[in-house]
Amino acid sequence: MRILHVVGTLNIGGLERLVTELALAQQQRGQQPAVYCYSQKAGDLLRPLTEAQVPVFGPRQAVSGQQRRRELAACLSAWRPDIIHSHLNFSVLSQVWACARAAGPRPKFITTEHTAFQKPLSLVLRSLLNDRLARPFVARFTAVSGSAARHAARFYGLPANKVAIIYNGVLSETFRFDPQARDQRRQTLQLPPAAVVWGTVGRLMPVKGQDILLRAFAQARQTDPRLVLIVVGSGPEADALRQLARALGCEPYVIWPGATDQVAAWLSVFDFYAHPSRYETLGLAILEALANGLTVTATRVGGVAEIQNYSPAVDLVPGEDAPALAEAMTRRAALAPLARSESKLPDTFQFDTMYQQYLRQYQALAA
Repeated sequence: MRILHVVGTLNIGGLERLVTELALAQQQRGQQPAVYCYSQKAGDLLRPLTEAQVPVFGPRQAVSGQQRRRELAACLSAWRPDIIHSHLNFSVLSQVWACARAAGPRPKFITTEHTAFQKPLSLVLRSLLNDRLARPFVARFTAVSGSAARHAARFYGLPANKVAIIYNGVLSETFRFDPQARDQRRQTLQLPPAAVVWGTVGRLMPVKGQDILLRAFAQARQTDPRLVLIVVGSGPEADALRQLARALGCEPYVIWPGATDQVAAWLSVFDFYAHPSRYETLGLAILEALANGLTVTATRVGGVAEIQNYSPAVDLVPGEDAPALAEAMTRRAALAPLARSESKLPDTFQFDTMYQQYLRQYQALAA
């Protein structure tokens, strides 16, 4: 079975990493996956795919929308996939147009709704029109959470039960707690033995809410001076967040490791995990923290509450509410951190659960 995954680029991000891991697993299990970069064939995730000999296609530089469609059509004509799995919702109509223009049998088209961010009205109307026009050409509709499924159903004009929910899954062993990394990094950081470390991992951008976390941390630390915060990641808000930490007077107690490919090691340093997003379709970073054995305090936004339905290790506070997050951080820190010997990731969010659900979708389409 030849499966072509369509993404924007292969720059590091939750969606891109999930697609990469899915394609690698399909390659290992005897299928024939490939990845098409619709915007540009670029990004750090190119390397693991090429090393595993998973074909990666796409324009090598940014091109016009018309040229994107033509290049995708040419790829489809040459590679002849059985299934196109689109993870790129903003251009579904363009992708089905490319399918129609490609030579050979038309592949079956499956979409996955990964995001449901609020958009300006003009983009909402454009998305509605594009999705309604594309609907007859899409064979399967899936979404990574109930929240995303409701969004997809509304935009495609579908009954809610026509969108299958396939929760994102993570490879538990990749994020397993590492006591040696914990000890080494805490020593390198010169953290006192009594320090209670809160941490978060994610791109530094407004939607991820690190500014809310900094305000909450500054407030919580007034109650509990043992607290330390580690903010892992990089992004456009890096300088503004550092300035905010200085203004709040908590900068000496905030650590900024920057971008990393050693997420499990940093998770192992934390005692508790904070996820302060303003919106989250599901929250891969939460799943990774659970796989590391951490308890999580997160904002009740988007699909995050669906994770709590399966995991008692997730505590929720209202979105955009720094005082509520500060109170939760103080309350958690007053308790001894739970043992980290085992993953807290429910089976629902295991990678193989997700893999098997997508495989059944592909098999049904190929039948």
